[in-house]
Amino acid sequence: MQEKHIFTIYTENIIEYNSILDINCSIFYNRVLKILRLKINETVVIFNKINKYLCKINEINKKNISLKILKKEIIEKPSLKINLFIPIIEKEYIENVLYFCGQQGAYKIYFVKYENSKNKFEYEINKKRYEKIIISGCEQGKQYFFPEIETKIISFEQMIKISQNKLIYFDENGKNIKEIFNEKKDKNYEYYITCGPEAGYAENETSILLKSLLQSISLGAHTLRSSDTLSFSLVLLNSLNTD
Repeated sequence: MQEKHIFTIYTENIIEYNSILDINCSIFYNRVLKILRLKINETVVIFNKINKYLCKINEINKKNISLKILKKEIIEKPSLKINLFIPIIEKEYIENVLYFCGQQGAYKIYFVKYENSKNKFEYEINKKRYEKIIISGCEQGKQYFFPEIETKIISFEQMIKISQNKLIYFDENGKNIKEIFNEKKDKNYEYYITCGPEAGYAENETSILLKSLLQSISLGAHTLRSSDTLSFSLVLLNSLNTD
């Protein structure tokens, strides 16, 4: 018999006492009762940026929900650290990548102004909205670590410096993917991943990448959006580093 699906819900409105979680939040309340239609004695996972709780719904009142804590765990930093450098592209596509960052457990997120980036002088990082998108990805993937968002847009040159000569970039002229990921790295290894904007790398950027002897990967002859490439890289690295 297949086990019933356990929903995962993020909320910061947690009061914890005597193995009980008391959550007084209208958004949480409506979601549990009207959207998920959960009932007393059903099991659910509740998490914030510090802890995750396996709980059983204990009591539903007019304004709040009380849950019995079955198991509590501190959310640890992931052993696989993936630092993602997202080029400034259309906001819709950036949001797609951010969802995967939550779902797949990215470690840190940077936004990079490439020479061919769109909206490169007017772009603003809406951290509050971006966090909501990442939370949705965390809930769907049952992945509880919340990646850090660098809110200041960095330059191409800053990206090269931050990545400490470990940058892996996607390029149509890069190597076959098997040549790059043919063995697992040690547990403390950090990945730094990027790809160019939709218009591609500028000539001087390509020159810097080649001179730096950084690793480049080709994903075949077909053209991919930047957002698809970065989302794929998150899934790929998690898959290759699964024991």
